[in-house]
Amino acid sequence: VDRGARGDCVGPGIREGSVREERARARIGEQVGELVALGERVDRHEDGAQREHRVDAGHGLPAVVQEQGNPVAAAHAARVQAARVLARVLEGHALDAALPAADAALPDARDRGLLRAICFATLRGIHRYEALLVALLARQGSRLDPLLRAALLAGLAQLDTQITPPYAAVSGTVAAVRALGRPRLAALANAVLRRYQRESVALLAALPDDALQRWQHPRWLCERLQHDWPQDWQRVLEANNAPAPMILRVNRTRGSRADYLAQLSAAAIGAHAHAQLPDAIVLDDACDVHT
Repeated sequence: VDRGARGDCVGPGIREGSVREERARARIGEQVGELVALGERVDRHEDGAQREHRVDAGHGLPAVVQEQGNPVAAAHAARVQAARVLARVLEGHALDAALPAADAALPDARDRGLLRAICFATLRGIHRYEALLVALLARQGSRLDPLLRAALLAGLAQLDTQITPPYAAVSGTVAAVRALGRPRLAALANAVLRRYQRESVALLAALPDDALQRWQHPRWLCERLQHDWPQDWQRVLEANNAPAPMILRVNRTRGSRADYLAQLSAAAIGAHAHAQLPDAIVLDDACDVHT
């Protein structure tokens, strides 16, 4: 096996000289695009006995490779399930129909909360992230494997909205790609997300002048806001794209707000009293209210 500087691996049946030529072309032109092609060729040449692609009945997408005691799969279970849910939604299924199976695979309420946060952030800005993925890959993102495409879109959403720390967004997405049965494409996922980290300002500035891609709002609403608030319309749109806080109302016939804040603190759930509403508590991070 020949391991290059970027960590990509060349499998049996590919001559070392030809790989060096392809790497040279990648440095000159389509850097990440060449990594896609390399990953596809390696995947075709890989020994079939060492590959495991399980397929969901009636869906055609590889299932997560489940292994007893696999700490990597367990640690990134929410991102694995988010990729599966998003792949189904991008195929045309409703989000509400795709979530129950993912919830059943995540016994921890915190993982279910992260699953929803990732899915909502990705779908809220799907036009922006599709355009960014095309720019990052220098080719049509729709040509990617559906699960890889969904995982990359989710990774971009996490980096863009900062709903998770950047290191967790990158490493978690790479681990999820491996857990989804795509270990040869993990290097591609890492390269795409790290390039976005380096070049996000330029990439976002280069987006087409399209309201859906740039501001995630219809053009008519952008124009109306620009007319009514010419100095603040961009801040209005940015605030509207931010996730809304999760607020609980305390039933004061059963206890005080201070008592409930103490219960939340004992359960390691960050929260604070709302400044204007006497019965309201604002959670630092949204979580499953059914547990």
